[in-house]
Amino acid sequence: MSRNQTWSEFYQISTYKMSQGEIAFLEMILFVALCEKLIMTYQKENRRYLYLLRSTSKKECKMIETHVVRFIINDIVSSEEYTLDGIAYYTNTPEDALHDLASGKNPSPSLSLCRKVIELHRTIKPELYKNLMNQITREKSEDA
Repeated sequence: MSRNQTWSEFYQISTYKMSQGEIAFLEMILFVALCEKLIMTYQKENRRYLYLLRSTSKKECKMIETHVVRFIINDIVSSEEYTLDGIAYYTNTPEDALHDLASGKNPSPSLSLCRKVIELHRTIKPELYKNLMNQITREKSEDA
């Protein structure tokens, strides 16, 4: 998958008859829906830990939301396809800033950095993203 591939191309959504504004809006919708699914995925994976903290659902969501990029970075590193330095290079981010994100010292990365990290993760785990998008489209079709 190319680094410049859009979300709609990745999910094979035809944008042939759409204006540039409509395409940009679609890309935002896909990205936000995907982020929500990623948060839910990591929340499920960390359910035992969150149970031990005896936190409320609201606190759980906030905690996962603030650390989802950290979880993604650690997942990329655990795949052994990239090191933290490699991720820093790929995302054009200072290594110190990325180390702070991965360690949890900085739970508030920029949207631009989040997007770059998620795009890198998408190249490493394309099946995860296809499954998440299938869930999103299935839920949207059930709502219609």
